[in-house]
Amino acid sequence: MPPTTGAFFGLPEPSAPRPVAAPTPLVVGGTPAAPTPAPGMGRPGGAGRPAQADPAADQGPVIPHLTIAGATPTLDDMLRWVHQVDASDLHLAADVPPKARLHGTLRQIPGSGTIPARALEHMLYGIMNDRQRSQFEETGDLDMAYALGEHARFRVNVLRSRGKVASVMRLIPTRVKTCDELGVSPHLRHLMTLSQGLIVITGPTGSGKSTLMAALVDDANKTRSDHILTIEDPIEFTHRSQLATVTQREVHEDTRSFATALRAALREDPDIILVGEMRDQETTQAAIEAADTGHLVLGSLHTRSAPETITRIVNIFPAELQAQIQTTLASSLQAVVTQTLVKTVDGTGRAPAQEVMILDDGIRNQIRAGKLEQIASALQTGAERGMHTMSHDLARLVREGRITEREGAEKAPDQNEFFAKLGRGAVPR
Repeated sequence: MPPTTGAFFGLPEPSAPRPVAAPTPLVVGGTPAAPTPAPGMGRPGGAGRPAQADPAADQGPVIPHLTIAGATPTLDDMLRWVHQVDASDLHLAADVPPKARLHGTLRQIPGSGTIPARALEHMLYGIMNDRQRSQFEETGDLDMAYALGEHARFRVNVLRSRGKVASVMRLIPTRVKTCDELGVSPHLRHLMTLSQGLIVITGPTGSGKSTLMAALVDDANKTRSDHILTIEDPIEFTHRSQLATVTQREVHEDTRSFATALRAALREDPDIILVGEMRDQETTQAAIEAADTGHLVLGSLHTRSAPETITRIVNIFPAELQAQIQTTLASSLQAVVTQTLVKTVDGTGRAPAQEVMILDDGIRNQIRAGKLEQIASALQTGAERGMHTMSHDLARLVREGRITEREGAEKAPDQNEFFAKLGRGAVPR
């Protein structure tokens, strides 16, 4: 992937101020917190610089204290703080201090104390509606979205741990980053001009999949006079219709399930369909069928390589259907993009590394024949079509000085290839 911009990708800040940043120093519980420079634009990490440090905090960039008026911070107090320092996630658990993930590292929030179990339960139940409370009581898990006024939105997961409530809340940028800002390659952008087929964006949790998918949808929104339908749980980035018409549906609020919404989508005249997660056989089959019947489908999976993605999709189905799925997938799949984030050299951000597979006749034949072990070698010879392996891209980031060799080696799925791309013959002992 070409060099990118913004603190999300570990590069210097753009000169323009962040659109969602508060224009005055954050005030929490009536007491001003130490002001910081404008944070980075990306979800996984900005680079706030504080006025005071917490001696008990973990090693890493210094961050401002959470200053509150009362003994216990409110939920909004903590979320404002997360937004101020541009942390990616807030972690809440009963009877322990709140923590936040900054630049990939989980750290206790400076100046915060433990949150009693009753207080935490009151906080979390207070942001649920009746349907969500009922679902949480029944299942012990809940996914939802929560807005902090007009400044920030969060993807919220509430769970039970040893009988007590806990939660992880992920900051969702209020502005969709463009493909230009993310440095999306022309090969990937071209995929969004296709009239049909399946594009799968994969990677571990917190690897920037949603950010990349939103940028691709935004590109199509600006350039195609089409109907774009998104199905998400919950809705993360919001899109205003531009040249295209955008319809966004949230699972459990606007539709019962991903699969239900996908079946209905075929009667709603979409040209492009975004599926937040292909998490089961019914959803995956509906997505493949939509791609095979004249729609461009963009979906996500939690896999770590292009070959693993094909294997995961095929193995979702029972053995008697796998040959048929391989045949359909070979004709409908257009690309698999696997992304991970790697800590930058200066420790104030994370850089994206990608594996890109864009299907050609050779890869289609390998999928159809079930020879998935041969796909990796095809990626190494498809550079002219925009293809490359994860190890290749990690080596590129090392050569550019954006990540350390050690970080690259830890993330590389094939260390022999990684060190070979750095000009060495074998893995150092």
